Amino acid sequence: MKKKKSVSVGIILYNSKRYLPYMLESLRSQKDVEIEIVVLDNTNGESDDVGFVQKEFPEVKIFQKENTGFSKGHNFLISQAKYPLYACLNPDMIFDEYFLDHLSEAFSLQNVASASGKLLRWDFNNQEKTDIIDSCGLLKTSSFRFFDMGQSEQDSGQYDQEVFIFGPSGAAALYRISALEKIKQNGEIFDESFFMYKEDCDLAAKLHYAGYDSAFVSSAQAWHDRTVSSDEVGSFLVRQKKKGFLVKVWSFLHQKYLVKNHWKHLSLFEKINTASSLFAEHIYYLLFDRAVFFEVMKRGRN
Repeated sequence: MKKKKSVSVGIILYNSKRYLPYMLESLRSQKDVEIEIVVLDNTNGESDDVGFVQKEFPEVKIFQKENTGFSKGHNFLISQAKYPLYACLNPDMIFDEYFLDHLSEAFSLQNVASASGKLLRWDFNNQEKTDIIDSCGLLKTSSFRFFDMGQSEQDSGQYDQEVFIFGPSGAAALYRISALEKIKQNGEIFDESFFMYKEDCDLAAKLHYAGYDSAFVSSAQAWHDRTVSSDEVGSFLVRQKKKGFLVKVWSFLHQKYLVKNHWKHLSLFEKINTASSLFAEHIYYLLFDRAVFFEVMKRGRN
């Protein structure tokens, strides 16, 4: 009989009540793994999330703060975790009953610091689990851009093999806390300059350049009601039009942070491609979306 893995599950809530009955019940139903669930309510009690969780899922440990963003919120939750593995999970998800068990098996390899399962799209409004891939983990281009492997493809088993990836999507990622502690910078695991968006890419790069591996486990399945897609079908201009103002600001600004944080690790070829790509992004926003451009310039000086 195999020994159960122990996982601390961290979830940040922000007006997430509509998802919680499904998400938390799927976590309560996890098999062959011991879990604790720690939750941070980022509305500081101004939503109905906490009252619902306290009533329906009393086993969940709840903390309340003002909105600190994704990175700072998960850094706090990691500091509260009592188990050696930390599952960073979005509330807009549901999980197969063996999701955490199968995902935790990747950590039998000592050099694995993070892992991703196969995330599929969840059509929440129609309560349908689809076979459209949301993410099979993060991959990196030579211009230091990141994309979700398989995103928007129909799942026909084309990714049903255990492989190493660059890192997991922040929607559902499992981390080895001892590795996270070793790559802290200025006391931070997730870089708190990233309020939200691309913080998972930054952490993936930290672990990768520190020499750790990240595993994709196809048998660990979950479903995600994604509201912002990094790789929707269509041109760059079409995707830009679908993004809100703040998402565009965070995307542009945090790409600059990513490049700054990891420039020293890039090859000459990657540096040329990365600089060209970032320059083109500056020109695009200057010409076509000046509000975003000047907001990013202002935040970059702060």
